[in-house]
Parts: sequence; structure tokens; C-alpha cells
Amino acid sequence: MKVAPSQREMYVIRHSQRAWIAYAPLHSRLLLIESTAGNQILSGEMAALEDSLRQVLTNELDSRVRMSREAEATNAESFIPRTLAISLSLNCNLRCVYCHASAAPKELDTLTNWDTIQVAIDYFLNFPHHQEHGIVSLSFAGGGEPTLEWQLLTQATRYFKEQASVRGLEAEVTMATNGTMTKEQTDFVIREFRGVSLSIDGDEEIHNSHRPAVGFNSFEATMRTAKQLSQEQFPFGVHAVVSAQSVERMPGIVDFFVDELPGLAGIGFEPVVPLGRAEGTVLQPSLSRFTDLWLEARRRGLQRGVRVFYSGGCQIDSIRPLFCSAVMGPDITITWDGHVSSCTRDNPDAHFRVGIVDAIKGEVRIDMTAVKRLKTEIIERREKCTRCFAVYHCGGECADLIYRTSVDRCRHTRRIVYAQLCEFLGIKPARFAPRATRVLLKEIP
Repeated sequence: MKVAPSQREMYVIRHSQRAWIAYAPLHSRLLLIESTAGNQILSGEMAALEDSLRQVLTNELDSRVRMSREAEATNAESFIPRTLAISLSLNCNLRCVYCHASAAPKELDTLTNWDTIQVAIDYFLNFPHHQEHGIVSLSFAGGGEPTLEWQLLTQATRYFKEQASVRGLEAEVTMATNGTMTKEQTDFVIREFRGVSLSIDGDEEIHNSHRPAVGFNSFEATMRTAKQLSQEQFPFGVHAVVSAQSVERMPGIVDFFVDELPGLAGIGFEPVVPLGRAEGTVLQPSLSRFTDLWLEARRRGLQRGVRVFYSGGCQIDSIRPLFCSAVMGPDITITWDGHVSSCTRDNPDAHFRVGIVDAIKGEVRIDMTAVKRLKTEIIERREKCTRCFAVYHCGGECADLIYRTSVDRCRHTRRIVYAQLCEFLGIKPARFAPRATRVLLKEIP
């Protein structure tokens, strides 16, 4: 089984009684049409696409939208990891109120050991498909705060880059971090890393209420690192978690970051998810209100020259066959206890476990039955979404959210994608995203 995007797909969206939207995402085609023409398309009368409609439909979207053509088929039988992620431990010097992994200061028995890391790196770099792409990626993500295990982090970074070079490959290293680093540690990151995702939830009041620390001010520590990265023009983005208490301030948070951190690559807003420490709390914001304010924050970002994004809402300038590379490759995440997971989220569910690192024997054992089962489940779910005009931008939703929560972001995702389409066409979106009809044309002009 595989995801094989249809090159003939078009979605006809009933925007209003008089105006419809025709959208062919894999061809970067977007068109505002009259309802009469829309009905003709739905009835199979392709003559409606001739003359003026055909002329407009053959024009690609404005240069503001650069649709990716890399919607590759994803085969459930394959195992082609593109990225190696390592969760160094569950230790953390913060106690974030919504942490998926419930990370906090713990004993060192939650620590990934060097032998496990070395075996995992060697295994990953030996995949032959890397030679075709020429670039290999290592990310420190998941679990606790990676910079607390500084010796392991630096050792793994240097070893990964050295071994990649021996194989004639270019190495890229990234990290998700709370940013509570020393200046010397930040200097190392600037020198050795390609990019960083920095967790900052807003101004001091918001950040410290979400991400408290014991014995120091977490906002001051994180902003000190952020400003050093900004001053050095190092590429980094901000990951801001939004709670019920901060959701109304999202547009202002954009202004705060742009004012304080010149050159910021992007701002990712994510609503609190009821997992880990947030389970059973009232921290999660209304998704309807989050969508309202995210759209406003996105407009503010366009005005201020910074990209604002959200994993569920996506952007219409990118195509993804599945939600994330965790199931497309799947990618490899080495958990703090030496298991191999396809999911890089904090403390991923055992459902995503596909193997184990045996440091004693010096090998990684992958359960291909588990890989096939997982990929088949995700692909089958995604296929149920093919009638939705947002499917090529959301990719069928986050598998971890599906398995571990009852959160349903679909209608909010549709609304966000629909609002962007309307924005591009210069029309005002309706309050709720309308449904669309999927049609398969003989050809897209």
C-alpha cells in the first residue's frame, strides 16, 4: 500500500451562492468561478473549463505561493529514514505545566548512554539512500532538555559530523531546546548546528507561568540565549505553546518576538494538548478561538515580515503526502531507554516503537512487521481524507494525537487552509470553511 497523489484531482469549494473556488493543489492552480461553472464541473461538463476558465486555470499561483512538487508516493513496505533524532534523557530543569513527557529533574538512570548513541549513528549513516541525497540530519529532540546532557550532546554532534564526512556526506544538526544555556554552550550551537527551535511562549508573564523553573527565572535565561542567537544572525525559530490563558494574546506575541528578536526565522504556535502534565487540566484553549487568533497572528506576521505557522493548519505553499516524516520514512528516534521509535514527539506512545538499539551486540534491530503495520494504519487513515481540500496540506493529521487523544482539529484545519485560499484570491472567507467536492479531471491544463 502506498500514498499515490492523483495528478488529476480538483476540489470545487462552494464559497457562496454565486462564487465557488476551484483548487488543484498538486498543480498550484487556484481559481474563483461562478456557481454555474461550478455546477458544470460537478456534472462532468468540462466545456466549462474552456475559454476564459481554461486561460486562468493554466496560470500558476502568484510567486507568493511556491507549491512543492515533491508529493512522493509513500510505500508501506519501505524503510528509508531521512533523519535521526536522539532523546538524550527525560531530565529537565523546567517544569512546564503542559509537558507531554512530564519531564523534570530526575536520576541519571533515564540517561541514554554513549554506546547506544554511537551504534545508532553508525546504523543510520550506513543507509545507502543517503548517498543519493548527499545530506544527513541529526536532531536532538523528544523527552527532556538535551543541553543538560552536554557532554553527550557535544560528543554525538562531533561524531555524527565526522562520520558523515568520512562517507562523503554533508551533516546538518538541529535541536529543540528550552534555551537555558550558557554563553559558551550557545557559542558551540552557533558554530556546529544548522538551526534551533527555541521554546518561548511569549513575554515574561506568559512564559514563566507556562514554563516555571526552580531557583532561576526561566524567561530571562531563555531570552538571553535567544538574543545571542539573534545578534549572531543564527537561523532559529520560536515554538510557542498557547494555553487558554494566552490565546487572546497571540497577535501581540508576534509583535513581542519581532521587536525583541530581529531576524527571527519563524514563529510556530501550538495549542496545549491534553497529554502528560496537561491531562485533566483546563489549560487547553478553545480550538475555534485558537483558529481565530492564529489567523490574526498570521496576518500580523505578514505585516511584520515573519512567518507564522501551526502544524495542524499548515501553509498552502507546501504539499505533504503524510503529516510528518515520522511515518513517511519512517524516521528514526532513539528514545532515552534505547528503543527505536518513529515518532519524535516528547515521550511517544509505545504504538510507534519499531525497534531497539542493542549496544552490547553493536546493532540496531528493526521490526519490519511493526513498520508495515504503522505505515499501513496511517496511510489508510490518510486515504479517508482524500475528499477534503486540505488533505495535501495537513497530510491526514498527527498520528500521535489520533492514538493518544480525542482532539479533532479537522474543521479548524479546513478553515485555516480555506482562509489562506480566500486571501490569495482577494475575497473574504466565510466564518466556517465550506465542504468541497473532489473531482477527477481527464487532465489539468
